[in-house]
Amino acid sequence: MTDTQDNSPHSDFYQEGITQAEAVEVFFRLLGETDHPDNETAIQRLGSLIDLSEMLSRQDGIEAVIKRGDTLLSLDLSTGQRAVLHYYLSNAWEAKRKFANEGTSIYEWEQPELVKEIVHLRNAVQLGVEAKVEPIRLCQMHTNLGNLLSHCGRIVDAITSWDRALAIDPDFAMAVGNRGYGLMHYSKLVHDPGHQVFHFQEAYAGLTRALSSGNARMLFPEALDGFSGALDQLKSAIPIEVLTAPPHTHPFPDNMPGEERRYRTWCLNKRLFLNDLNDLGTNPIAAADVLTMPSILTPIKAPQPNAFGFFNQMKQEYVSGRYLYYEGVTVDQVHFSDHEVTLINTLDYPAYGLAVEKVKITFRIAYSLLDKVAYFLNDYLMLGIPEKRVSFRGLWYNGQDPKRGLREDVHRPSNAPLKGLFFLAKDLYENEQGFTDAMEPDAREVAAIRNHLEHKYFKLHTFSRPRPPLNGDCPIGFDALAYSMERGDFERRTLRLLRTAREALIYVSQVVHVEEYRRKTEAGEEKLTMPIHMSTWEDNWKS
Repeated sequence: MTDTQDNSPHSDFYQEGITQAEAVEVFFRLLGETDHPDNETAIQRLGSLIDLSEMLSRQDGIEAVIKRGDTLLSLDLSTGQRAVLHYYLSNAWEAKRKFANEGTSIYEWEQPELVKEIVHLRNAVQLGVEAKVEPIRLCQMHTNLGNLLSHCGRIVDAITSWDRALAIDPDFAMAVGNRGYGLMHYSKLVHDPGHQVFHFQEAYAGLTRALSSGNARMLFPEALDGFSGALDQLKSAIPIEVLTAPPHTHPFPDNMPGEERRYRTWCLNKRLFLNDLNDLGTNPIAAADVLTMPSILTPIKAPQPNAFGFFNQMKQEYVSGRYLYYEGVTVDQVHFSDHEVTLINTLDYPAYGLAVEKVKITFRIAYSLLDKVAYFLNDYLMLGIPEKRVSFRGLWYNGQDPKRGLREDVHRPSNAPLKGLFFLAKDLYENEQGFTDAMEPDAREVAAIRNHLEHKYFKLHTFSRPRPPLNGDCPIGFDALAYSMERGDFERRTLRLLRTAREALIYVSQVVHVEEYRRKTEAGEEKLTMPIHMSTWEDNWKS
């Protein structure tokens, strides 16, 4: 994915027209400061030091920010202060990454600074929402996170971040423009020409709105140039009457049963359909799981590719898990299978019943799909990793060891969705050397939940989980053997994991699309190809 323009301000220090001499004077004053009257002042001074360090190309200033910021994180800060500090530290790591890389190296896959940026921004967003920081700051956090995810090839998650910024301020120009910019590149990964039109139209609308007179004045020069160039490129490639045509709608059939309509509406709103159009919004035209494998080129005598059947199975598991989750969180009646099942009241408000178990099953399915994606890639890309050694985190490295570097047959810079899967894998925690650092702040806990669900003792509570013993006491209901969690918290984590599985499946289809184009191009026109039509499995054949 081509990098988008990330020019949100780092702090409130920057002043238009500050002279070089003034900037140098303030920089050295801030660099030499060690004591501050309070934590709030110390945090704001870090933001100023970032701006000055970038303005003056002073890497020593950025190093000082990172060191001081890490020290501040160990102090007793408010949630809001912690959110802003994480935001500033993400900007510091961004500056360090740009100092360390020149030219095309900024797009390299393995960049430790990039991982730090994402971790700090995710913490900033999570804490910022909790603390209800000022709207413009929260918009900056969401927008910058979207830009970084897009840079990493994770366009699906990037759109979610931009949309969260726009839910706060629909006219936040940087989010509007970056979303349009990102969708223009997303369209290139969509192998259905009819779907591409929707992406073109949405990209055109976003870029045009970002460059309108009211919004353009809020853009930095680099962003303004980037968005203008993207809009020109789009208009030169697609007829204007196509870009400006009213979007096609596809309402639910009148004879659709009410329960199915409610389910499909819920899926649309949660963005859970295996359909790239669901990333654009909640138009009912996206209310179908139409994502498939693209055409695959094989030698004439080769057997049918494994990819089609394997992808079918992953899709079926996903949509089944999705419906189980829907039932688990929306059904409010006791199922008859739970009647006359004798359970002891352990006085800790335990959550039992079929609905609870359906959500647990969904968690298992979603997590297992990520393992299966690795297994799929190992086969399709012909990596030759022994079956029992395939893992999503280790797939990308020689000998499945990060210290030995990226595999050349996996590191394909032109395949953006493959890069997206590489970075998605970094969201997972594995208790193996080299894989214990994850970009998702809750990754270790998610892995622990899975471990306890599959092999140990996982317990949900309708209300807050019992507190652990303090000073030798034994609180009522505390269960030392169980991994306990409040039911609502577990449901939210399961939904997030389900979205991650959806994102991974979308990238898998796109990886094959890009790779097949490369293979066809390398085969050349001199080789004859013969299409073989494969029909689809009818709904009434399913059971």
